[in-house]
Amino acid sequence: MSADNEQPEPAPIQILPSELLVHIFSLVTSLDKPNVLDAFVADASGPYTIKITSRLLPLAAVCKDWRNVAFTTPALWSSISAVRDSYNKEGNAPIHVSRLPPGCPGEHTSLEVYAEVPTLDDTVYKEFFRAHGHQIEELVVRVYDAGYHTMTGDTLLTTVSPRRLKRLVLLGSGILPMTNYTFAERRLFDPAALQLTSLTLHNVPLLPTLHVEHCAFLTRFVLAHGYFGSPEALPPVDKVLRILACMPALRETYIEELRFADSSDPSFIPSVVSLPKLRKLRLSSGPAAASLLSRLQLPPSCLVRLETDLLGVGEIQSLVSAVTRMTWAPAKVHCVWDGRGWGRGGLQHVSLQVVGPSSDGHGEGGLRVDLYCRSVGRDEDLVQAMRAILSKTPFAGAEEVWLSGTKTGVLLDAVGPVLGEARAIHLLNLNSFSTRMAGPLWPPRHAGGDGLDDAEIGGLPRPRTLHVCLRDKHGLSSLAGVLQARAVTGQPIVHLVVSYRLPKDEGLAASDVQEIRTATEAHVQEVTIGEDMYDRHAWWKVVPPDCTALDETHAFWPAWVEGIVQSPSGKLDTLSGRQEVAFGTFN
Repeated sequence: MSADNEQPEPAPIQILPSELLVHIFSLVTSLDKPNVLDAFVADASGPYTIKITSRLLPLAAVCKDWRNVAFTTPALWSSISAVRDSYNKEGNAPIHVSRLPPGCPGEHTSLEVYAEVPTLDDTVYKEFFRAHGHQIEELVVRVYDAGYHTMTGDTLLTTVSPRRLKRLVLLGSGILPMTNYTFAERRLFDPAALQLTSLTLHNVPLLPTLHVEHCAFLTRFVLAHGYFGSPEALPPVDKVLRILACMPALRETYIEELRFADSSDPSFIPSVVSLPKLRKLRLSSGPAAASLLSRLQLPPSCLVRLETDLLGVGEIQSLVSAVTRMTWAPAKVHCVWDGRGWGRGGLQHVSLQVVGPSSDGHGEGGLRVDLYCRSVGRDEDLVQAMRAILSKTPFAGAEEVWLSGTKTGVLLDAVGPVLGEARAIHLLNLNSFSTRMAGPLWPPRHAGGDGLDDAEIGGLPRPRTLHVCLRDKHGLSSLAGVLQARAVTGQPIVHLVVSYRLPKDEGLAASDVQEIRTATEAHVQEVTIGEDMYDRHAWWKVVPPDCTALDETHAFWPAWVEGIVQSPSGKLDTLSGRQEVAFGTFN
């Protein structure tokens, strides 16, 4: 055979088996997250499987064989966009329904769909959903402002009947202020037989009307709202309670922005809603959140986070009522007072945290209450709220207590109820232990000499272990003074743990350690000194991994530790700020 008749050898990429090509194509569509769903929503209510199937078209144009493989594999085209002008505004989206190859996505392929209201009523979408609605397992619907004007019927998505639907997201556009919208209830689909495992409502002034049979498998629920400009657009507590009562399998729920409202039919609103499988609950922004919490019956293993502006007397009582139903004993407590006014628009911030014990050292159930005060110069309101909450179980009677922040001294004086039974106290960012800065640790007659009487000091805490963080040796004399005063009055500290930032020079470090030991060991049985003591006895080693792990934290569930670096999505990146928490070197 002549050289002219020889056929060139095919390139290796041209002889790949079809099965391998299909696998490669599927990987290409999954390399990135489509921009139809914000990462913070996906982290809270996912995982989602929606893919960037629009990338298949360039692959199919490479050659005839690749085109044939792509167009004869319906399962590759499982993610579909059903929005107007999709390719003009969503360059990183699923393939538009109008550009699907013939025969795709197939009759048996499970689908992930990105759609929008009001354009779901367009003919092309009606035909698609009529043919494939029963195959949808994942549905993301963006409801544009104009879409609210079209919601005149009882059913929101009239063109869809996804009997196999597992994950549903309704997203408001947030383009226009929704001052003219009032909260509404809508049926989602007709028929309404659902098998939902995840439901997210973000920036939409509505709640779906659901029944227990619709939510028997629902494990994640997100109800988040920006401020609509009118309280009437926010869901009332009674409606949220009613929908929660339909979710007996719920494991995670994140709820933002509620309002008080009288129920039009109280007989349909349970006085207490039991959520026996709930592991994570976050309620934020709005005094009504405390009211909702007070009407929930939660398992001992539940982790609860409540964030709100400083509560009034009525809301504090609702919160106290909820707290007293959480009976972890013995409990560990962490109180933080950040008076710098750096968070939430320059507000002071107090965090009250409590976790119950478990066999592995990490807490099991837990509660974190974050209070924000608009009056940066006033401490009295925060102190009053703290004392009301800390005087109740599970805070009162705690076996171990951490106090930190920029106002540890003020905090120490404010949290008397929680110190009475503590066997270990950790004081971070406190470099003076005088009667004025650490009065509750001093015997009353010593503290009284500095202008504080016995009634103000209360009962003397009797910790066996005291852990302090010294930024330098300026606080050493006052620390020795309080230890001596307690020893003289028969209430000694048994074990003193000192976290101290040692000089790099080994000789100076040894001299500093010896000076600290000499000043304190005459008044206690045991002294432990080291630069890493704050790490060994850290609060972030006590809280459950659900509150700190990288794959557990997100924008709706920020890490339960202070002084850390977090990404904008709420992910915990590093504990690089732990020294600042311990020693107060914030500058």
